[in-house]
Amino acid sequence: MFSKLFLYIVSFIPKYRDFIIYEISSCRKIKAEIPLEFQKVTIGNVEDVLSFRTTHISHIFKSFLSNDGLGVYGYYKGKVIVHGWAVMNKTSAHKIVNGYFDLSPGAVLIHFCSVDVKYRGNKVYQELLSVLCGQLSDYDIYIDTDGNNYSAQKAIQRVGGIYKNKLSMLQCRSKFLLIKKS
Repeated sequence: MFSKLFLYIVSFIPKYRDFIIYEISSCRKIKAEIPLEFQKVTIGNVEDVLSFRTTHISHIFKSFLSNDGLGVYGYYKGKVIVHGWAVMNKTSAHKIVNGYFDLSPGAVLIHFCSVDVKYRGNKVYQELLSVLCGQLSDYDIYIDTDGNNYSAQKAIQRVGGIYKNKLSMLQCRSKFLLIKKS
């Protein structure tokens, strides 16, 4: 009981976060150092992510699917070891994504990517980005990553990501307040 109350109270403490935004206009095709099979996430395979993520994450992915998101799983030896998601703006108006990103018409934001820690350092994330970019080539492609995730930033640059800007935010619960765009 105490731990739930503590976590609830802590959730109201604002957190400072930086997001680094990259744009990809020409994506390099990179293969992982281990053989991967990629599949589009569907309602039928959405729970496969439980091989390395929690039930909470599978609920988030179900929400992404219900909002027309595109998800991709990378399988190694029959288990999901990497995932990535994209939000496409198919409208003629700007769309705010994740509470902080202004997505232009005809653009896509790749976000919510993760690699199982046991397989990091094998170019798995780079191949995931290559696959996603190939499926999204009709869009202007943007990728966001946490400002402290230097490995992801290097991987994004290796597939052709060009630094666009940094968004500095205060986050309280699930709300973001833009402090600075640089």
